[in-house]
Amino acid sequence: MKAGANRPDFSTTTGNQSRRGAFGQPKGKEIMTVHDMEKAQATYSGFMGTLKWAVPVIAVIAFIVVALIAN
Repeated sequence: MKAGANRPDFSTTTGNQSRRGAFGQPKGKEIMTVHDMEKAQATYSGFMGTLKWAVPVIAVIAFIVVALIAN
């Protein structure tokens, strides 16, 4: 018996399915038309704003820990 003989053949698709990737997600250039760029930019700017103050705070904490260990 051939390996995988009981599995369905998904190699050919018809209609709108051919433009869809795994789990029905659009592929290629269609992805950018689906996303709301304003929300993406708001998320990115919020992340960068958080990162701008989080990195120095973590650096200060690391410096304090190293200083305590050195003593």
